[in-house]
Amino acid sequence: MVYCKAMEGNQGKHTLGKADVVPLMGMALFWFSVHVSPYYPFSLSPLFDGANVGAVSAQHLVYSLMLVLFLVVIIALRGRMERLDGHLPVIRGIAGAAGLAGSAMLFCSPLFGTFSEGASGVAISLVALYVAVFSVSWLAQASAQGVARSVMFVCVSYCLFSLAWSLLLIVGNGALALFSCVCPALSALCLARSPRRAYREPASFRISSLKVLPWGVLALCAVFIYFGVIAVRAFTTMGTGVSSAGSLGLMPQLVTAFAGLAITGFLAVLFARKGMTFSNVVTAIAALTLVYMGALLMVTLGDPAGDGVLVSKRILVAAEHGVEVLFAATLVYEVARRRLSAPLVFGLFGVFVLAVPQFIALDVMYRSGVLGLLAELPLVTPVAATGAFVAAAVGIGVLVSFSRRMATQVEAQGDNWQENLCRQATAAFDITQRELDVVVYTYRGYSAKKIAEALIVSESTVKAHLSHVYRKLGIHSKQDLIALIDGYRAQ
Repeated sequence: MVYCKAMEGNQGKHTLGKADVVPLMGMALFWFSVHVSPYYPFSLSPLFDGANVGAVSAQHLVYSLMLVLFLVVIIALRGRMERLDGHLPVIRGIAGAAGLAGSAMLFCSPLFGTFSEGASGVAISLVALYVAVFSVSWLAQASAQGVARSVMFVCVSYCLFSLAWSLLLIVGNGALALFSCVCPALSALCLARSPRRAYREPASFRISSLKVLPWGVLALCAVFIYFGVIAVRAFTTMGTGVSSAGSLGLMPQLVTAFAGLAITGFLAVLFARKGMTFSNVVTAIAALTLVYMGALLMVTLGDPAGDGVLVSKRILVAAEHGVEVLFAATLVYEVARRRLSAPLVFGLFGVFVLAVPQFIALDVMYRSGVLGLLAELPLVTPVAATGAFVAAAVGIGVLVSFSRRMATQVEAQGDNWQENLCRQATAAFDITQRELDVVVYTYRGYSAKKIAEALIVSESTVKAHLSHVYRKLGIHSKQDLIALIDGYRAQ
């Protein structure tokens, strides 16, 4: 059993138990299609090693464009997809089969001698369909776990992926490519066998509903993601040229896998202890910033041909992946507690986090000649490192300033700040005054017995009020209620 300690103060335990094993494995399998190789899915082909980077870039350009196209279709049809909940297993089955077929075509490409552009385009498009559908489906599955569990679901699934990736790397790249090839089918099977959650109609399908998201935190994450993807690509080409592609050796890949396991393991422990509070998010961003800065410092000061620089580059990749996980965890948390449209939120995540950064770094930069130019400029590393230090300092300053402003607002609210916060958090859910009273006392840490004494009612009445509140808010426990209310402190 994967155990997650509940938020301290009210206690009830939140666990990921036996029923969660299959969905966790399924989402872990999906991560193989996102983070094993930046050139996915063309990296599945044995012809990838030593291939001309121009040909690889052309193939990846097709994949990026098709992925964006399918995600945009999902976003455009979000209302219909939400209401066709009963038909989603069929859609996912088709997408999983498409991913398997496309992956198999790429994996078996040596049988055809030279893989034609037409066949390659079909294979890559099929894989793009799978990634688009399942990126939305698995993140939606995570958000359906409940407010508190959703974050743990994302973090733990990535830890499982990192562990499996490490083991497969030790076996060999051939085994890794073969396993990645069948991941779409295995992930689809896991999703089909995962427990189904009760469907909750989103509060709104409009893009304007996204204004409630913590855009400051998301913007900082986006800066690190885009910088990480572009900078690592530029650093990798420096001194080596850009004429050919190929898989990294065993040790660099292991460094990325183990560093990713350590980073996401830290996130899982952090959020398991106290939940996704604003202070924990600040802690997570600060820790990831330190990893970025440390890795960039080593790249800047170390020997370009030395092992230390190579290891630092791979840690930088792992840190960028960790920021993506934090970004995804933030979104599933917000979708769970605010009843946002999953296809809308996660479709946009797929476009701007999974597709566009790699598109810019691998396709646009190469085909425009920028990548070749950067490879010949020795000043790129110190300039990029300096820029990253400045961005990190500004980001931390913004977070500290926001934290102080929030503390000042709480102080100004006086003794009634908890009641005001609870009222704000539940304003859109038709909560009665008596139910609000129970919510306030619960948020303060009172037991049902103590609440009954304070309100001069029976304990069973208090429990009945809590049950009504849980139903109206779409949550299942005190932990979920506290996490929901805490989320409004960051606004």
